[in-house]
Amino acid sequence: MEKLAKLDSNTLDKLSKVNKDELEKLAKLPSETLNKLSKVNKDELEKLAKLDSETLNKLSKVNKDELEKLAKLDSNTLDKLSKVNKDELEKLAKLPSETLNKLSK
Repeated sequence: MEKLAKLDSNTLDKLSKVNKDELEKLAKLPSETLNKLSKVNKDELEKLAKLDSETLNKLSKVNKDELEKLAKLDSNTLDKLSKVNKDELEKLAKLPSETLNKLSK
């Protein structure tokens, strides 16, 4: 929780929508990954928080802008990402938003 406390107030405010278990999951992420979440809006952060720990850890390889892009995908598509390994996820994250949206269909 100490890591979460170091986040800016804007990001902390976004976390208010996240439940206790999801918050615990997020708290286990590296500080670097938590800082990337600052670019993601409240609803998208809520979606990401629902992902399993393994998928959240895979997102640590993705940069801030790519994470923002992935966060905009619907929950169903985000769930599918859990089946993708870290390197493949990194490759997918580099795709334009338009292409990522096609993958959701």
